[in-house]
Amino acid sequence: MKKSPIALLLLLFTSTPLLAEAPSYEAWAYTGTDVYPSAIIATATVNWHEETDEEEGGEEAAEEEEASDEALVLGDPNGWFGARLFDIPEGAKVKVEVSGEGWLKPSRTEVTVEDAADEVIVMPKGIYDFAALGKIRQQRPAVLSIKVSVNGKKLPDQTENVILRSINDCPFFVNFEDEESDDLSWMFAAYVNENHPWIDSILKEALEAGLVDSFDGYQSGDPKKVVEQV
Repeated sequence: MKKSPIALLLLLFTSTPLLAEAPSYEAWAYTGTDVYPSAIIATATVNWHEETDEEEGGEEAAEEEEASDEALVLGDPNGWFGARLFDIPEGAKVKVEVSGEGWLKPSRTEVTVEDAADEVIVMPKGIYDFAALGKIRQQRPAVLSIKVSVNGKKLPDQTENVILRSINDCPFFVNFEDEESDDLSWMFAAYVNENHPWIDSILKEALEAGLVDSFDGYQSGDPKKVVEQV
């Protein structure tokens, strides 16, 4: 008995496995195409996500975040640059390298994606040229280069044109595509230099003018005095 053409087509379609999407990626940066040397330098030695993690409830919040629709984040939690990867299979070994000539030395990380993921952000710990970043007084264009491999297979290299902002530019919030934002107003404190040689003369003038009788801050226990001293 001969099979009809329709039966043969049905047999073909039902016996052919669906092909999974091949992994791909795009450049990712916390502040988009703007690079803020002031923020990179100010956060070089601190975990600037630590306070946020504590406010959101520590481990319990982390578990809820993993269960949400947000992209999985691996690598350096305080990173500024990395790769946003798509369609990553279970147990995949992912290597990411980011670099920027003259301001970001080649920085690499290797992570394992335990569960299959539609979207993963991987950020290496940046090796920055802090001296060069601190000298930027006028914004200028630069290039961010990204290299990625998944399970030993190298994906095409990518480059992203970015703007190196002046060291005097202070970011105070970041808007994201989902209309959410991060508050970076704490960055203003990065411009306070308690050891500046002008400080002693300014304090002396204030005391001589009788504006305050001392500069003891919160040790006075009086919020009104703290405001007057500021």
